[in-house]
Amino acid sequence: MPHKAYSNIYLHITWHTKDNIPILEGEVRNFIYTLIRQICKDDREIVCFEVGGIRDHIHIALKVPPTMTISKWIGELKGSLSYNLNKAHPEIGFAWQTGYGVTSFSQRDLKGIVSYIKNQESHHMNNNMIKELEIIS
Repeated sequence: MPHKAYSNIYLHITWHTKDNIPILEGEVRNFIYTLIRQICKDDREIVCFEVGGIRDHIHIALKVPPTMTISKWIGELKGSLSYNLNKAHPEIGFAWQTGYGVTSFSQRDLKGIVSYIKNQESHHMNNNMIKELEIIS
């Protein structure tokens, strides 16, 4: 792969807490969302547009480089999030469920994807989820 390459790769990624335990609220949710944004910011090749979800799962919208290995990056992200949350709050015993869902989308769909992520609570309460954006393995 050439060192310099043009790419325009947008991904929507979702994954769940272990056993779908509804723990992502309040301080825990803020901690996880802030850490996701910081990890993305630290990797200058990744642009994080939105982080959201509900009490038992996460959604993120990203622009990624063509050299990124999705499964490796998600595994490292989930591992880092678990490690740091358990370090800060060992009483929780936090873990993620195995697997994730990833869907690519075009730049013209970015606004809609970001809106979908921002309004997760409403989508789940009203049962009007987008199936392709909620599936995990």
